[in-house]
Amino acid sequence: MRKTVIIVLATVLILLIGAGGALYWASKNAAVIANEIAIEQKVLKGKITVHKLEVGLLGNIDFQNFVWLDPAGKLVAEIPKGSIKINLRDALTGNFNSKSLEKIEFDNAVIHLVFNDKMELNVLNLSRDRQDNNKQDSAPKEKADLNVELLLKNSTLSATYVNRHFSLEGTNADIKLDTGSELKLNIKTNKVTGNIAAEKVELNGKINLQPKVPVYDLVFNVGSVIPSSISAGIDINEPLTISSKITGELPNPVINGSFAMANLSMSPLVLDNLKGVFRYNNAVLNITESSANTYGGSVQATGNVNIDSKNFSFNVAGQGLNSTQVADDKISGPLDFTLLAQSSADGKSLSANGHFYIGEGKFSGIPFKSMEGDFSRYSGKMSFSNIVIRTIAGNFTTNMLQNSLGKIQLGAMTPAFVENAIKDELTKKGRDLIKGLFR
Repeated sequence: MRKTVIIVLATVLILLIGAGGALYWASKNAAVIANEIAIEQKVLKGKITVHKLEVGLLGNIDFQNFVWLDPAGKLVAEIPKGSIKINLRDALTGNFNSKSLEKIEFDNAVIHLVFNDKMELNVLNLSRDRQDNNKQDSAPKEKADLNVELLLKNSTLSATYVNRHFSLEGTNADIKLDTGSELKLNIKTNKVTGNIAAEKVELNGKINLQPKVPVYDLVFNVGSVIPSSISAGIDINEPLTISSKITGELPNPVINGSFAMANLSMSPLVLDNLKGVFRYNNAVLNITESSANTYGGSVQATGNVNIDSKNFSFNVAGQGLNSTQVADDKISGPLDFTLLAQSSADGKSLSANGHFYIGEGKFSGIPFKSMEGDFSRYSGKMSFSNIVIRTIAGNFTTNMLQNSLGKIQLGAMTPAFVENAIKDELTKKGRDLIKGLFR
């Protein structure tokens, strides 16, 4: 019976880490693995121990301190406490197979599985020849299926696949697997770390296992995710919420959804009520539309982030902003701008380049027709060039800089020069007007 429990537990662990392509591989191979290891344990690599077992008469097995180490001595799974329910008839006869499993429950489990680029587990010795032989020999035999429910309480699940790593902490789940039909998921986790940092994650729905390539039908919601965890170049640490639907074929999900953020500070802008729509496919997150309110105007952005390389590129445009909120209070007028922001994985090559235009306004109380120029942002600091100020007295050029408070200031041009020039022009126009009236 002790060997049977070890076989059961190890088989279940193969099924556990499945968000993504692992579900497809695991669900298609788990029954085969279970039958093989029941005959001869050459499938599971490493060392597996169970320190305490209590077997009930009705097919209930309680266990403590299940530990699985890989050949290098690294932890694959540690389950302090759990239980298994197997078919009563099989329990009495000792005739265990993949169909004997009915229900498994793990408390405070810590499980980590590593997959190679072919979505194969590094702790299994299930060769391709063995899989092919199983397919060839399966015709005359009874089909081996699993129909089992798995309950997780306050557990940590993690998986590594090539350069992607995710860890789900504080996870509670109800997973129902019928390898001949579907995989139903109801998963809630308190915290996600790894390639992304998030909290309050929920995954509900099913994966249809009947087609040759299984199909996602899941709802994925995140209560809080930190954008800077997606790419070092995205210097945004305010949380946003996500609501989405997962479709597509395993192991390549297509995720369509929406996101929202209460406020976002990106000096010199402060955005409110940020909302947007996104699409994820083949490791690329596309922001197809987004908008926010700021300083009496609005801002829109579109772009993409590569989840693997963490490179990103965004086009941003703003209209009708109150320039006194982003510039020195001596500058006023409706502000429009456009910019392109790009970054590599380490964030060191983060750059933003754009153009701004301030419509009819005032500088130090002196009116101007327009003010425009180019700007760039690097390492959180802004620089300006090609500044042109148009007034009724002519065009002027100047420099701009960002002060210690994050606001924009005009440089070399003095208010007195501008004021005198404008007054002279107004005086000349006034004389011409009076002359015209008395002709």
